[in-house]
Amino acid sequence: MAEVRSRLRRFCLWGGLLGTLTRVVVPVVPWLLGDWWVGFPRGLRAAGLGIWLGWVLWTVWRQVVRPYGKLPQGDALALFIERSAPSLRSRLISAVQLGRDSLDAIPAAFVDRLQADAHRAAATLDPRTLVPVEGLRRQAWRTLPGLLVLGIWLGLAWPTSGILIRRALLEDVAVPRKTRLLEVTGPVRVGRGDEVTLRARAEGMIPDAGVLEMRHGSGRVQTVPLDREPGKPGAFARVLPGLASSFQYRVRVNDAESEPFTVEVLPRPLITNLTLTQVWPAYTGRGEQVRRAGELSLLKGSRLRVEGEANRPLTNAVLRIGGADRMMEAELDAGTPDRVRFEFPVDDERINSLTLDLKDRDGIPSRDSAVYAVEVVPDRAPQVRLVLPARREELATRRGTVLVAFEAEDDVGLGELWLCHQAAGSTNTTPVRVALEVEKDVGTALKRRVDWVIASMKPGPAEGAMIEFWIEATDRNDVAGPGVGRSEKYLLRVVSEAEKRADLLARAGDAIGRLGDVAQGQDRLNESLGRIIMLRQTAP
Repeated sequence: MAEVRSRLRRFCLWGGLLGTLTRVVVPVVPWLLGDWWVGFPRGLRAAGLGIWLGWVLWTVWRQVVRPYGKLPQGDALALFIERSAPSLRSRLISAVQLGRDSLDAIPAAFVDRLQADAHRAAATLDPRTLVPVEGLRRQAWRTLPGLLVLGIWLGLAWPTSGILIRRALLEDVAVPRKTRLLEVTGPVRVGRGDEVTLRARAEGMIPDAGVLEMRHGSGRVQTVPLDREPGKPGAFARVLPGLASSFQYRVRVNDAESEPFTVEVLPRPLITNLTLTQVWPAYTGRGEQVRRAGELSLLKGSRLRVEGEANRPLTNAVLRIGGADRMMEAELDAGTPDRVRFEFPVDDERINSLTLDLKDRDGIPSRDSAVYAVEVVPDRAPQVRLVLPARREELATRRGTVLVAFEAEDDVGLGELWLCHQAAGSTNTTPVRVALEVEKDVGTALKRRVDWVIASMKPGPAEGAMIEFWIEATDRNDVAGPGVGRSEKYLLRVVSEAEKRADLLARAGDAIGRLGDVAQGQDRLNESLGRIIMLRQTAP
């Protein structure tokens, strides 16, 4: 019984496997042929693969698992053997049952004799006759020729059949044709306005040109030729300039057709919110000031901070400083890759422009970036002008006082003021500098009157001495300065009191004479005006 059971199991497994192979392999052939003829999309191939795997599991259940579970065991196996060997005449089943379930009413000697008799009868039987191999052989003859023919067909159709099998297993390979596509550009990302070159390389039957089919987002389908590249066998290319929107494309060369690929047209990176902050030199006391892009007139010695936010995450940002041939690369924060920040000293008067070059995470660079004009202005020296004395040469006594009035201004801010004097014509002496009081918040412009007491000069001047004097002003530039500005030089002649009085009388006479001239002119004007009025009144 053990030998029969083992033989039944082997035949059940082999027969089930042969039946399974027949049922699961045969449907593959029309599927592969259909894919070769039509070119099933990936979604349909995935659905077909899922259905086929379900069919395989169901077939294994029906052909192997369930028949194996229904193989006879115990009493059923004994009945199977007795049906195949009627000469046993129920002795085998009786011996099995009585040996397992002994009854007190049946003598043990009878049971032993029955089992011995069944053993002798079973010993004369051949398990090969009880479970013949003819059924398995017939099934093999029905199955193996078909599988052999299928194997020969797959071998003759190789590598086409191999590619079809790979496609059935969901690999992204093109349907094999008389012409085979070896390479296609594939998906591309470009910046808006860029050009893209789509290429393909094929083998087999090579036509004079291929076809590039483009499907736009609006649904419009555009077909253009794919020209052969000179000197490159089987190579085709097409240049598409000035792309404005994304599209899908396929490449067809003879009977070969590629999968659909996407050309994604992305907006170029640009700065949408630019902030320019001038950090004034510390000596100006002005702190920081936000400047407009069109008004970048910067004091030399300042610092300029450039901050901005881009419309796309960036991988690289470069600030080009025109005129000085300098460039800076921003350190982008991984948390905020769309924000850039630069700060640099405005220390070169050649700086004339700023340009930001960007590159986003898709490798799209900025193009035609805005150029921001910059003017670097040096800190000019103060301007000083004497208002009084009115004459370039003033007379004064040794005990007199000279009224000196002046105006001073600076583009940033005034620092110190000095009244300077020296002997006229002197070239080897250092001028005497008398400091003038300056308010702390004097600003950029100042008007001042100073009473210069001649007696305060040390040593006091002698009568007849000629003295040059002027006003000198400095700014607060502690970086490249300070800048110094000087007024024109005036002359002071030290005279006696008699000479001073004579000068004053002469000047008073001149003033009175000028007043008389003015009065006479006024009288003549009044007289002329009266005549004009009288003439108009007497006119008809």
